[in-house]
Amino acid sequence: MALVLSLFGRLLTALTLRLARAFLFTRELSEQLEKPVRLLLPLVGVQGVWTSAPNDLHFIDAARHVTTL
Repeated sequence: MALVLSLFGRLLTALTLRLARAFLFTRELSEQLEKPVRLLLPLVGVQGVWTSAPNDLHFIDAARHVTTL
């Protein structure tokens, strides 16, 4: 799931950079948000996996906490 969201993040940022090429503000905004989006989307996927994991797994609470932070 994290891999799919990572690929989606790359596709999304490439698309927004291409669409925003003609507009100064949106181009700058897209360039500034490119790296955070590429990091955030896989973390959202991992958070979804942690949420659906059973509570009796070892260190699941710590993993959820670190991912949330």
